[in-house]
Amino acid sequence: MLTGFAWAAAAGCGLPAPPSAARLWTLDSYAALYEGHADAEKIPPLPAATPADMLLASDGGGHYRLVLRPTFDEGYLAAYVTTDLWQGFDQIWVQPLYVQVADFSATGEPQLFPASDPRSWPIFSVGPKSRFYSPYWAVRYVKIPADSPGYRSVTDLLNDRQRLPPDRPGGARTASLFQSDLTIDAPVIDRDADPDLPTPDQVGPTLTRGQGYLDGAPINFLDFGMDQFQWDTHRVVAEVPLYELTFRDTDGSLQPFGGPKVSGFGPPFSGRLPQPYSQATQPRYGGYWRMYTVELPPQARIFAPPQFPQLRDALAGKHVPIADLGPDITGRSAAEVAKYVGRVSTSSDCFTDFAALTNCQLWLTSQEKLESELDITAFTRTNLTVTCPFVSYMGVPFHQPSPGTTAAASSP
Repeated sequence: MLTGFAWAAAAGCGLPAPPSAARLWTLDSYAALYEGHADAEKIPPLPAATPADMLLASDGGGHYRLVLRPTFDEGYLAAYVTTDLWQGFDQIWVQPLYVQVADFSATGEPQLFPASDPRSWPIFSVGPKSRFYSPYWAVRYVKIPADSPGYRSVTDLLNDRQRLPPDRPGGARTASLFQSDLTIDAPVIDRDADPDLPTPDQVGPTLTRGQGYLDGAPINFLDFGMDQFQWDTHRVVAEVPLYELTFRDTDGSLQPFGGPKVSGFGPPFSGRLPQPYSQATQPRYGGYWRMYTVELPPQARIFAPPQFPQLRDALAGKHVPIADLGPDITGRSAAEVAKYVGRVSTSSDCFTDFAALTNCQLWLTSQEKLESELDITAFTRTNLTVTCPFVSYMGVPFHQPSPGTTAAASSP
């Protein structure tokens, strides 16, 4: 295992080269696309599977909002936002992030500088213009002398490494960098179009925005907290699957159902158990996703009842197979059926009456259910990976531990 400082020296060197056709989009890229600067900045168009309006919503004048997207995780509703997107990368790597501290307690806890002190700013090792950039950081705490004005680059730390004590590990932190002078506000929550989105009070503080240092200069970042990913001994970030349920349109083309995606917990058909959960029963995975399409059989239908006409009309306009519903369901209130909106099943028995709806065991809302009900040939691995940190889980704001939290379980 490399030490922190030696690792920093190797962070951009000695790693496998990204493939020549590989592409990376960041928050800066989305803004450039929105504002018409993409050609000048040599930013390619986004993949068709991830249009810009699923990533950022523009209010004009450089003012943006993150877009909240629903997903089913182990059968439970969750929600995420998307920041960074890769195409054609087989793997990405965790990079070191340094946090300067005044000291360590007797139990080894870092003594952080006050937020008003510039020495509290984290020092990032790789920026968003590098193809080795990723928003997945292995935190290293560095004790600096009391009379030190602090450091502003990894190079500064390396130059002074002989006069500094060994750095200490501090867990995994997800933080997406952006260089533009952007305003990025709270996520868009349109419950008329997406009734399965959480309410604003069920969403965590997704906009813990901060400033750090990169190569001696200030850099902006959105901080999504600690311990939402793992990595291996080669510093490769572990990916988990994010499934898009699809159907064959009348012309034979593959189209998304339009409901929530299904988030997994391990490689498809691996039999791996879910990764660890925190004490708040929230998953400690989900920062880095590999997108898969799942082609469902012709009898699959989505639950989009008339109680939610905007969603139903939008799906009908895209020829999505919508379930025929019994009068006992269509006569219910919107509140009674809201929990099931967007769910997909291959069994028409789930839609006959309200009792069948509430007791249906064939909802395709988890990796386990997808794998047990469908053949492996239905699953297609795409060349797209995304940063989609959870911000809501089971109707509860996703907890973000403070930057001082340590988590030894995040690395091997």
